Amino acid sequence: MRLIITEKDNAARRIAEILSEGGASANRRNGVNVYRWGDTHVVGLSGHVVGVDFPEEYNDWRDVEPVELIDADVTKEPTQENIVTTLKQLARKADEATIATDYDREGELIGKEAYELIREETDAPVDRVRFSSITEREVRDAFANPDEIDFDLAAAGEARQIIDLVWGAALTRFLSLSARQLGDDFISVGRVQSPTLKLIVDREREIQAFDPEDYWEIFADLQKNGSGFEAQYFYDDDGKEAERVWVEDDADDAYADLTSVDAATVTSVRRRTRTDSPPTPFNTTAFISAASSLGYSAQQAMSIAEELYTTGYITYPRTDNTVYPDDLEEDALLDEFVGAGHFGEDAEALLEQDDITATEGDEETTDHPPIHPTGEIPPKADLSDDEWEIYELVVRRFFATVAEAATWEHLRVVAEAGGRSLKANGKRLVEPGYHEVYPYSSASENHVPDVEEGEELAISEVRMEAKQTQPPRRYGQSRLIQTMEDKGLGTKCLTADSDVLVRSENGDIERQTVDSLFSDGQVVLADGDTDIAVSKETPTVLSLDEATERVSEQESTLVSERPLRDDESVRTIETSRGAVTVTDDHPMYIRQDGEVTVRPASDIEAGTDLVAARRPPDTMVEPSDETVLSWETFAADCDKHSKLYGVDCGTELAAQRAARDESQTAFAERYGSYGSAVGKYERGEKDVPVWLLGELDIRPDRIHGLNYETSFENPFPLEWSPELAQVIGCLLGDGSIHRNDDENVVDVRYHNTDEALIERFARDIERLFDIEPTVTDRPGRESHHKRKYQVDVPSAVGRVLVCVLEAVTENGTPVLPDAVRPAFVGALFDDEGHISREGRAFISNTDHTLLTGVGEMLAEMGIETKLAPDQHKLHIRGRRNLEQFLDRIPIASDEKFYRGLDALDAYDVTTRKAELLEAIRQEPKTSAALAQTLGVTRGSVNKYLRELRESGHIEKQIQGSNRSLDENRTVQYVAADFEGSVYATLRGEPSSVTVEDVERSEYDGPVYDLTVSENAPNFAVNGGAVVHNSTRHNSIEKLYDRGYIEGDPPRPTTLAMAVVEAAEEFADHVVSDEMTAQLEANMTAIANGEATLDDVADESREMLKRVFEELRDSREEIGEHLQESLKADKTLGPCPKCGEDMLVRRSRQGSYFVGCDGFPECRNTLPLPSTGEPQVLEDHCEEHDMHHVKMLAGRDTFVHGCPRCEAEKADESEDEVIGPCPECGSEHDGDLAIKHLRSGSRLVGCTRYPDCDYSLPLPRNGDISVTEAFCEEHDLPELVIDADSDDPWELGCPICNYEEYQARTAIEDLEDLNGIGSATAEKLGDAGVDSLAALREADPDIVATEVQGVSATQVRDWQDELEA
Repeated sequence: MRLIITEKDNAARRIAEILSEGGASANRRNGVNVYRWGDTHVVGLSGHVVGVDFPEEYNDWRDVEPVELIDADVTKEPTQENIVTTLKQLARKADEATIATDYDREGELIGKEAYELIREETDAPVDRVRFSSITEREVRDAFANPDEIDFDLAAAGEARQIIDLVWGAALTRFLSLSARQLGDDFISVGRVQSPTLKLIVDREREIQAFDPEDYWEIFADLQKNGSGFEAQYFYDDDGKEAERVWVEDDADDAYADLTSVDAATVTSVRRRTRTDSPPTPFNTTAFISAASSLGYSAQQAMSIAEELYTTGYITYPRTDNTVYPDDLEEDALLDEFVGAGHFGEDAEALLEQDDITATEGDEETTDHPPIHPTGEIPPKADLSDDEWEIYELVVRRFFATVAEAATWEHLRVVAEAGGRSLKANGKRLVEPGYHEVYPYSSASENHVPDVEEGEELAISEVRMEAKQTQPPRRYGQSRLIQTMEDKGLGTKCLTADSDVLVRSENGDIERQTVDSLFSDGQVVLADGDTDIAVSKETPTVLSLDEATERVSEQESTLVSERPLRDDESVRTIETSRGAVTVTDDHPMYIRQDGEVTVRPASDIEAGTDLVAARRPPDTMVEPSDETVLSWETFAADCDKHSKLYGVDCGTELAAQRAARDESQTAFAERYGSYGSAVGKYERGEKDVPVWLLGELDIRPDRIHGLNYETSFENPFPLEWSPELAQVIGCLLGDGSIHRNDDENVVDVRYHNTDEALIERFARDIERLFDIEPTVTDRPGRESHHKRKYQVDVPSAVGRVLVCVLEAVTENGTPVLPDAVRPAFVGALFDDEGHISREGRAFISNTDHTLLTGVGEMLAEMGIETKLAPDQHKLHIRGRRNLEQFLDRIPIASDEKFYRGLDALDAYDVTTRKAELLEAIRQEPKTSAALAQTLGVTRGSVNKYLRELRESGHIEKQIQGSNRSLDENRTVQYVAADFEGSVYATLRGEPSSVTVEDVERSEYDGPVYDLTVSENAPNFAVNGGAVVHNSTRHNSIEKLYDRGYIEGDPPRPTTLAMAVVEAAEEFADHVVSDEMTAQLEANMTAIANGEATLDDVADESREMLKRVFEELRDSREEIGEHLQESLKADKTLGPCPKCGEDMLVRRSRQGSYFVGCDGFPECRNTLPLPSTGEPQVLEDHCEEHDMHHVKMLAGRDTFVHGCPRCEAEKADESEDEVIGPCPECGSEHDGDLAIKHLRSGSRLVGCTRYPDCDYSLPLPRNGDISVTEAFCEEHDLPELVIDADSDDPWELGCPICNYEEYQARTAIEDLEDLNGIGSATAEKLGDAGVDSLAALREADPDIVATEVQGVSATQVRDWQDELEA
């Protein structure tokens, strides 16, 4: 048997497909895919399947001196036992084996690990194949010419593993033991981690030491023939041009001189041309950077590139090489693209050049060529949008490397005004060269008009801006990673179904699930359990620039994927526009008191305003107070056949009968009913029909149809609202209504392929009727068809909607109040409308009467339309009408809205109007000033002003006399409606969307994140919100986890400063980036055969021994220094009894409390909540001079506040008795009372405590009200939290509430256990663990070998959870 081993499963599948010519079959062994044809088996690993560690005798930190670890043996143990078991089982039967892992250092080490596992079972020959692209030709060539394993290259990777283990473990133990900081709170140090921390600390020191200086800059707007451009004042500073003026009096003098004249004289004109050389071939870093400009994170870009490599379309994407190999024939590769529709013309044009010579970079290696296309060209339809975009990027980069250089013409103009010098620089593209085939490099021009020396230019405005020098910025995470890479240092999240707004390959802004942007075939960095990849395409995302607070499109560079950790939780944040599910610590942008700030998702609550990329459509429409349908009208419309019933109305009916002193029979005869039926109504055996309730003028709270279990809230009197108008628009668009009076059924459905519109319709129904409709989905008939969704409205609600439509329809068109018409038109347009990027917009419907009515509505809004009956379309034509339509009509479809915005962005008039509005949003300006600001004529400005006044966006302000000839008369203009308008969106003005609900979600799949620009590290998601990206290297994540850094950009904590200071003073090697870079260089030497693993490991150990020699004599001093820093991070304030510090402490049982540092002399303590880990906040209690405390508990994180305040509040409160104790009330007269504990918690507990410890939990926050309503079962009153608020929580009977909670959290099947979702449950079932009983009896080690992705430790944790 021949055995082939690849690095991952997808490579195994592709290689098996090529070598078997499509004849391979797949089967599962121990949960691992094995591909087989004939006598050949192919198995894919999952990266490293073994890991390094110390022998077990070194595990006890107290018994082993840290220095002993330096010379300790290093062992290898399986980390993925099922894969190791499978590989060994196959190896026993193998006559030969081939290692086909990736062709790089990690791939060679993984191959060597597989080789060693095979050698444990057999002496069969093992060879090695290498390829730079998984094309049929290259794979077959590689297998036809096998090589040997490069043990030197593998040893380089192994050296890194060993050195990281030894340095990290030894230093971590030394510092932790010195500081007496053990257990979960140990002080972590690592070979890469510590120098990274020093980078952050050094930057913080620079910021703290920075002393800002004032300076001034002066700008003048110059005019030539109506064409304006900006020039800047400069002066000679010892032979150098200087723009910053450091003395205010000097700046005032220069400003005065420039404003004293109205013209500048050109003194110098210099023209020059510049050659713009084509880019060099792609290595990995350059590729990721280019993909980033298209909106892809590095992880995304590499993930996609790996997929394209696996399918044979591009070469291996992990390479340092920037020089094409000699055997690459550039003209032959170009010829492969001739005739290929998308690239053919460019390829032909390049072949017509006189000379085809590729550019070369500085790095030339022999392992892999630069990234380039293989010549196998995929049909565009075979790739996803992301894959095609990345593929096109690689192709066009290759084209650019063989294209001609571009030529720029630069124009520098110097002018003199008032004895002062001004300068301006312009540039234009003369010969496009490579820019014609590579549109990703900037080719923007800066216009400066052609002028001559001696020419006079009018000065329209002079501005002086006061500024200050700024301290160095903290490292953003992406910049920090780049700095780490530059120094040779090493190499949060959304759930899979979260939608991100991206610009797809077809040019549209659309929603794509974040997991679709990740492909494990493109992974460029695997760090711990996190895979960082380049996405399949390079989507641009909508991001908020943190400096300018502008929304623009940014390229995502990386996508990360990792499993959700056991200690993590996720929550769903819902807005009117949809929902996004994120981990509790995921950063979110919020708007608070007019400022944009970042908060973790755990701090988000209903009512929070999230920053949004555009104005939420639902905020564009105000409700109307006009009544659509009254209860009396609806009830009168219902007859005995309607089969609608009011819930719990029998008591009121009985009261009316009693008031008339009638028998049930007489009462029934009066209203045409039956006496027996009346009896059932009064006894609650049947609900009263709506027709009878109408007769009796009884208004029920809820109504149901034939299904007694499904009722809806009585909406009458039903008033016009945006939600109702949208529902009507949807039903007249993609809705359907079928009424069957014979069977008393009204079938109302709404269909769409846009999930967001489906969610909106379902949400509107729920808001109107307090009932959740059924949503179903199914795939399209063909694979290329979109998935279809359907909302089924309950029949009883359908009757109301039919009644509404009949009530509001006149001559075939619904009649709506002016206020809600935009919502109706917007919903109809979302369903039946279309906008092209050329600005053509229309609504399509075969009901011409409906279209005519919609046209009349739009006309009253100032939007002109034209009906084309033969096309069944209502056209919205022209720029002004499209502007008004997008500005006034709420369009929920992101794709349609942004397509329209793209069309408007192409109109110069529209963009100028947007600039004008922004210029006068806060300060009125005259038309003359606006002409200067915009650089256009007064006539153009007047046109813009006229249009904006007609649409209500600006107001005119007149100062002085109204007589037109009065010289004192000034006319200014100010924006009246800019925020949230389409013009604001065009200018990148962010909006906000209000959170409606936040709830915890059950989720156990992988989580994802994107890396975007450092200046705009965020992206827009479904629901309209902008969320921070939190992808970061594992070293940075560890610094957060260990409490060394906080915030974003990362800021070092007091402990971090202390760790670095201690290392600098006592062992500078620990934080030396030169040391780490030297070790990296040594690893390269191993790979090149210039050093051995043992040599480098021994050198590293000797270096570490020198570090310990420096540390040994200072151990006590280091420990004291670290303890003081740890104490500073845990100090709350002074002890009220002795004046010493009150600190956060931990008991032997593991619980947290506040204790005096004067212990044991002072034993003053304060309790803390039992849930979570305390974090000392900067917020301060002035009364007690004590810091507030936050309890970090994942999704249950909360702010405890001042511990003394909470304790005193409990001491001052009195227990409120609410009823008898169910445990001891009958025998010992115990009562239940609402109690406030000193830890801040609240509960319902027995007054006989501690003799009776019966208790029930209560919410920590909110005022508790005891109502007069009683639970008959438990004889207790019902409780309400925050009864006077807009959103009271009706907790009800505390016993019933707790029983319901226990039922919700009960473990009844496998998926109720922490960390088991449907996919894991299915895999466990396949292994015979299909029930809780089977899990209890299962052997964890056996389960781990049979179920891929499940460890023995996880199984034991699940078994412990069952027994808890």
